[in-house]
Amino acid sequence: MRSIILNQSMGESFSNSIDQIQDKFPSATTAFAYRQPELARSFLIRMKNQRPKRGVGFLPMNRDLDRWLTVLRLLVRGENYVPGELYDDFFSGADVAAAHERPPAPSEPEPSAPKPRAAGQQRASKAGNIRLTTREAQVLSCVAEGKQNKLIANRLGLSEHTVKLHIHHVIAKLGVNNRTEAAVWFLENHGSDQFVQ
Repeated sequence: MRSIILNQSMGESFSNSIDQIQDKFPSATTAFAYRQPELARSFLIRMKNQRPKRGVGFLPMNRDLDRWLTVLRLLVRGENYVPGELYDDFFSGADVAAAHERPPAPSEPEPSAPKPRAAGQQRASKAGNIRLTTREAQVLSCVAEGKQNKLIANRLGLSEHTVKLHIHHVIAKLGVNNRTEAAVWFLENHGSDQFVQ
């Protein structure tokens, strides 16, 4: 089994049994499918406090079909996806203040450690400054579709090595850590060709 995706109506029972589910299906990605962001936010806060062994992804059900399928592909391939609407709220305002009021758990960094960046905010503010070549944008589009390097190479008539180089350049230009974050950036900024040189 690759993924276990449970509906928002199962949120309470899902959060209470997440560790047992992950123990029973150790190779499966666990995800929370939702239509109402407020339910997903409360679930995310519960997961933050509960700290499941392998984390939990999110599948927003109110996206257009292409974006929904891309997120589903990421989940099936073992990635945990957290939409920007949840990620930004998670690291802003009262939730961050509450996190600093309680003593850190042994695995948490001390409050003086650098804070995790709010990736959605940084990506949004930098989107206007990003300039990808047409080929880099094509490769990134394929990455966002969940395609492997070999399939991207065949589709675009490139070698796998060239595809890897383009992905490396895209990751560096976007200031993200991996191809999944690059795919998320693409999905959040997709309707605009402003980032293509």
